[in-house]
Amino acid sequence: ERKLKTKENRWWRSGEFNKDLYKEHLDTLILFYNDLGYLDASIVKDSVWYGEDKKDIYIDITVNEGKKYYAGNFFFSGNQIMTSDSLQARISLKKGKPFQKSRFELSKYMIENVYREEGYLWVRVDDQRSYRGDTIDVNFYVYEGHPAIVRKIDIKGNTKTMEKVIRREIDLLPGKKYKQSLMMRSRQKINSLNYFSEVKPDLIPNEDGTIDLVFEVTEKDNIGQLQLGAAYSGQSKFVGTFSTSIPNFRGAGQRLDVNLEIGREKRLVNLGFSEPWAFDIPLALSGNVFYDREIRINYDTIQSYGFVIGAGRSKLKWPDSNFKINGSYKLSFERNSIAGTYFSDNKLRIMQEGYLNQISLNIERYDLDMPLFPTKGDRLTITPRIAYGPTDRWFRFFKGTVEYEHYLPLPGKFVLGSRSKFGLITKLGKEVRIGKYDLFTAGGTYSDADIRGYEDWAFGGESTNPENSLALFATTLELRYPILEQQVYLALFADAGNTWASLSKMSFGDLYKSIGIGARINVPMLGIIGCDFGYGLDDLNKNWFKNERNKIKFHFIMNRGF
Repeated sequence: ERKLKTKENRWWRSGEFNKDLYKEHLDTLILFYNDLGYLDASIVKDSVWYGEDKKDIYIDITVNEGKKYYAGNFFFSGNQIMTSDSLQARISLKKGKPFQKSRFELSKYMIENVYREEGYLWVRVDDQRSYRGDTIDVNFYVYEGHPAIVRKIDIKGNTKTMEKVIRREIDLLPGKKYKQSLMMRSRQKINSLNYFSEVKPDLIPNEDGTIDLVFEVTEKDNIGQLQLGAAYSGQSKFVGTFSTSIPNFRGAGQRLDVNLEIGREKRLVNLGFSEPWAFDIPLALSGNVFYDREIRINYDTIQSYGFVIGAGRSKLKWPDSNFKINGSYKLSFERNSIAGTYFSDNKLRIMQEGYLNQISLNIERYDLDMPLFPTKGDRLTITPRIAYGPTDRWFRFFKGTVEYEHYLPLPGKFVLGSRSKFGLITKLGKEVRIGKYDLFTAGGTYSDADIRGYEDWAFGGESTNPENSLALFATTLELRYPILEQQVYLALFADAGNTWASLSKMSFGDLYKSIGIGARINVPMLGIIGCDFGYGLDDLNKNWFKNERNKIKFHFIMNRGF
């Protein structure tokens, strides 16, 4: 009954008979026996009849299991391009173990796939079995054929996006030998642009033995965001807002961002533009000018204005083509209305105002299958920042972070994801001279590291515990399920993290932990909207010998995943 999905009626479930499904389930039953090594298993007879009350249905199935077979030796002939040892490594059957039919078919597919990776698309693998009692030896006959050369590459379906934007993400080239891995990576990179709802690669063979590649894309509707209205928060009060973000500006893959916020407590002007392929080479150029003035709840007035320029390079040849590097320079004036403080124990000076002369570097290895709600792959990001100036009116510090995230597909469309972040601030010179909003914070969903179930900025930061804001570690584990692919998701999560005064005082036994559940909805023109319900497992006052019961915290999320 475990393998036959037509079930008996029980008190915990209803029994329902479907004739077509019943026939399919008989085939499934034979496949089950085949995977136990019973290759000759067959159904001798099966009967279905009604009971006397014409309500109950009775099923009787007679199975002839046959002989159980075991895997023996595997041989190869006809292979010239690939060694027998390399092909042997693709066989998933183990000598002396049951001869599983599904694993045997998978082994043939993997052998053919080795050749496809090297461009031999028309390879054929035939097999001949020989029997030694209950043991099966297999001889694979390989007909390699000739490698396929790419003649041309066509792009279809791009009604908004320029063809060059798609073509520059394709790693296969006309005149070169086809590689299966390059085809899959090209599809992944086009998907990562986040301009298309679907990317379909196709192969068209030609009479001369070459092939044509076709990438058919389906453009997304309204991938940009436009917001116009008013907002209210306890911190900024009423604010009129206008913002637009166009990630595929003019169909050229450029990005344009405009953000205006005007209110009694808030003034913000932010204009940004980026070109990912300047001069048609993988050189990214960006620029941003900003003015920001805000009165916080604690009556601290913060003001910041300046500019940021950046340049970066993708498609690096070393360590591999998934790496990219970006550098930026920022010059700004930063001020707040609360007097600065000094902590002599860790030589930390929080400045009230000063000039920020900062150089940043961002090194990233990106290998996710899609930018929103990825299902597999990983991303590594290393970001060092140096701020320095000639006098005491300039900020001076080093701040670096390392982030890593990984996603693993599970059966039933579930995805297991993990994220970790490490950060450190150290002095340049005699002391750390830094603005209070550059200190590390953790807690909630809008700090440097998520620890849901606690308030935003519950750990570290100038207002909470500034002397414990120079080192950071946080990690998250999530189990995600798509209600509607790339649109609606649910997830279970577990967070842990904290901030410390220095690297030497960092302790994994001093992490604050939480668990919870969340949801995300991808809304056209608005972006991602979501909510998380988190429960903190540790008392915020645990180091003060107090015991206060935590409550479930609600977190509202905009424009980010889990």
